[in-house]
Amino acid sequence: MKTLRVFFDYPGFPVWMYDEDDRLIENELSEEFQDDQEMATLLETLGRTYEGLFTDNSKEFSYHGFSTKEQQLEFVQMFRRACEMLKQKSEGLYHVKIDKLDIEWTDKLATGEKEEPD
Repeated sequence: MKTLRVFFDYPGFPVWMYDEDDRLIENELSEEFQDDQEMATLLETLGRTYEGLFTDNSKEFSYHGFSTKEQQLEFVQMFRRACEMLKQKSEGLYHVKIDKLDIEWTDKLATGEKEEPD
């Protein structure tokens, strides 16, 4: 059975499809789910939000995280909702693996504090 793996990697869509031999097929929502506009929009929003947690320009690439705990909580709730929708829609079609969210709340963006180099 093919596997849908849900995780965030900068940059990229949060759904990754693997074949039976664990080889990556695609990093997008497969055709079977294209008719579910709510789920597609939710996953696209999550991907854009995650990418927005980084600074990526010609001078710097860094993670700055959420500026408020409320933003992080909203993100986690959207993530849970999207995962539940994906599991329901893929029942019998795909094995669904959901990785642990690797995000942390930080007030560095809000305060302007810079991390010390190692």
